[in-house]
Amino acid sequence: MKTIPRWTLVAALTLFALPGRADAPPGRFVATNGTVADTLTTLEWQQVDDDAYRTQDVARTYCNGLTLGGSSDWRLPTVKELLTLVNHELTPSSPSIEPVFTGTDNEVYWSTTPLAGSASKAWGVFFGPGEATNGSVSNAARVRCVR
Repeated sequence: MKTIPRWTLVAALTLFALPGRADAPPGRFVATNGTVADTLTTLEWQQVDDDAYRTQDVARTYCNGLTLGGSSDWRLPTVKELLTLVNHELTPSSPSIEPVFTGTDNEVYWSTTPLAGSASKAWGVFFGPGEATNGSVSNAARVRCVR
């Protein structure tokens, strides 16, 4: 049986523990009229959340009824979409989200992504550490809509 040298294993584990990405390149996020266009993903985001806490169903209804920046086709994002906003290069006391999203708190924001095997849990992004997390869909969390 072949063994892997200990230092190789440590180096491999260290590599996978690095942050997901650095600051967005200049010009990636463009704020206009209460919205933020992401030029990389082509998604458009609600720039400032309204400080309200909602269950997942109420969050979905809120986004589907939102009219912002002249558009009314807003929706609740997937967890993968929300994670594109994470910025791990910010100071620990700041939310791990691109600074163009002013007023974001170190809170969990809902996504539409269900937790596999559970009808009562879904994923969200906790912008304090910038990580995906899951919880009961009846819990209250923040909302940032996308289109």
